[in-house]
Amino acid sequence: MGRHRHGWLGTRFGTGACVLVLLILTAATPAAAASSDEVKGWIVGLDLALTQPGGFDQEFAFQTDLAASPVQGRRHILDNDAKATTRLSAGYNFGLGLGSLEVSYWGFDNDDSRSDLMSGEVFPTVFGYGYYNFTTPYLTNPDGVRTRAKSSLQATSLDVDYSRALDVGDNFTFRWLAGLRSVSFEEEVTFDGSATDSYGYGYSITQKRHMDSDAFGVKVGGLGSFGFTKRFSLEGGLALSLLQSDSKGDSSQTVDFRDPGPDPPDDSFTASERNRAEGESGRGQILDLDLRGTWTEGPLSVYLGYSASSWEGLVRDPNPPRSTVYPTVAGRSRDSVSFNNWNVGIIYRFGARRLAAP
Repeated sequence: MGRHRHGWLGTRFGTGACVLVLLILTAATPAAAASSDEVKGWIVGLDLALTQPGGFDQEFAFQTDLAASPVQGRRHILDNDAKATTRLSAGYNFGLGLGSLEVSYWGFDNDDSRSDLMSGEVFPTVFGYGYYNFTTPYLTNPDGVRTRAKSSLQATSLDVDYSRALDVGDNFTFRWLAGLRSVSFEEEVTFDGSATDSYGYGYSITQKRHMDSDAFGVKVGGLGSFGFTKRFSLEGGLALSLLQSDSKGDSSQTVDFRDPGPDPPDDSFTASERNRAEGESGRGQILDLDLRGTWTEGPLSVYLGYSASSWEGLVRDPNPPRSTVYPTVAGRSRDSVSFNNWNVGIIYRFGARRLAAP
């Protein structure tokens, strides 16, 4: 985990230049400045959140209970726990309706695991159906099959945003933004299972699937703020990022078979196989929703709220598990995931000074 590719910087230069031109043209247009844009100075922010990942569908095994009537099957999926995350931001407000420029960074890093003793027949599904599955398609043990599954998730985003505020009414302000976004996403799922069947033959299977994706593109959005009092306001925002992504995926499995027979021939063997795939110039998008209540006292603002971020396209594994008709048909495929957050944060304006309009 932890390797990121940066080869997209050169190929994305044209997109960045287009966005830069757009920002220059937009900044040149007249606008009614909100009171927040009349203050010039540096701005820093810290956002702490409890982030719940969703939609990952990390299946690691399929269990068939032959003792039940009728026969029962069950998919086993890892539960992705919530994780504390941090967003850091810093920027500068130019004052006098000239808007502000801000850089922000967010990261998510979490590991989950699960151990089980399963009855019946257990089919590992992390790798999918491979060549050696024709020999050992499943694990079975009268006393139960011991399994362990683990996953590791990493996601980061780096944003550079330019925004300007417009007074829409006495108590309502709208702030639009446009900028650039760079994101990365990594996922790894592993499965380990071992069993001894009723004839004394021993089986163990280890499977792993890993993917990583880097994406870069443009971001546009807006934030509306309604002031209930001089110090308290309710804010809601929406932002859309359109991205171009490159992704890589690889999976592997090792099958270990032990023949307990004392006489030759000894049929014991250990075999491994690996699959790889790459997806270049893929498309992705991120939709961000934000709702918060903000209290402001002088240069300090404190907020409490909820936000949701939906990542589509760039989280698709280019090397999904294969189905039982290997190698022609791919198995399940995931197109989107989400990160939902309960947020608390602070914003502080260093050396801010109010400017008089010309």
